[in-house]
Amino acid sequence: MRLFLCYLLFFVFFVSCADKKVEIDLSGLDNIDESIGLAVGKQYYLALVIGNGSCDLCDHYKREILKLDNSPKQVFFENLLIKSVDITKPQNLWINQVVREYGFPLTVIFDPDGNIKGFFRGANIKRLFEGMAALEKDQVYYRASNVFLNLESKENLSKDLVSDHQKIDFINSVYRLYREFRTGKEGDVNQRKQIDESIRIQPYFLNNYLLVRSMVNDRKEDASILAAKVLDNYPGELDDILYGDFKRELRSIAGLDNADVVGARIGFDRRIINFGEEKVGSTKTIEVPISNTGTDALFISNVRGSCTCLDLKWPRDSIKPQESGVIRVKYNLANRGDFNQSIFISSNSSPFQPEEVKIMGTVN
Repeated sequence: MRLFLCYLLFFVFFVSCADKKVEIDLSGLDNIDESIGLAVGKQYYLALVIGNGSCDLCDHYKREILKLDNSPKQVFFENLLIKSVDITKPQNLWINQVVREYGFPLTVIFDPDGNIKGFFRGANIKRLFEGMAALEKDQVYYRASNVFLNLESKENLSKDLVSDHQKIDFINSVYRLYREFRTGKEGDVNQRKQIDESIRIQPYFLNNYLLVRSMVNDRKEDASILAAKVLDNYPGELDDILYGDFKRELRSIAGLDNADVVGARIGFDRRIINFGEEKVGSTKTIEVPISNTGTDALFISNVRGSCTCLDLKWPRDSIKPQESGVIRVKYNLANRGDFNQSIFISSNSSPFQPEEVKIMGTVN
């Protein structure tokens, strides 16, 4: 009898595990829309890992995920597709615009119907397990170190919006509205009501932008007034990074569009810096001057080097229009020969493609 029970338990465990599958593709070749469509077609959950090419933490996170193939813990994942996407591709930025988040890696979890059910920042593989375990219990998973949607203070957080479930529901509703907008399904009366409700619960740039667009489609004369108000209410650096194109569109709607309005623009005295000849074993520091030639504040989000021999420091505060700053590059000349390295500067001037400055010379 005991032997029979053992066989029965093994059979039940084997069958339950056999139905549970996890597919992992961290190539980053697909865009977000393709990944969501694939998961919905398979009726799989989707864990979407969002990173960029300069994110070492993202690479670490991917390596941890790849270990799941050999882990018995994968039985916790029922019909799960894990995909990675590169946020430097313009067609992928919209997911950051929806959650108003620009940290990496960012993981967004979708259910088999394509609804957002969770998201978290960081490279903690345990959070992925926690998130999927929550979804299996028909719960949601929300982990963010900042105030909800990175708003400036908790005073902006509606009293009606307190639980993680309400936060995820709100994010998913904005995601649905924005997806309809992106696919050309805008202007519906019911959609306008949904946007109004979204703003009532939690106003932020994206749903206000959608409201302006809806008003333009309805040919409402006060659309220009609201567009100007939205621009005044959301001058933040993160908004400039995520919504630069939308802000330029709102300027046009508000009648503020002119040749001088170009947003933040990073400028360089030199794109190639040649330090000449230096002795092997020496350590040098050079300064790379940068300037903001645009009309909006310039925010440097990251600077990375092409090798670990470069120690980088850059302005953490925004650079006002027509003002300048300095990136300091400290380098160790450990080997003789030609020295050819680069630094890559990410900012709201070029959120999709970092600017490159080359550093070269000869080490004797």
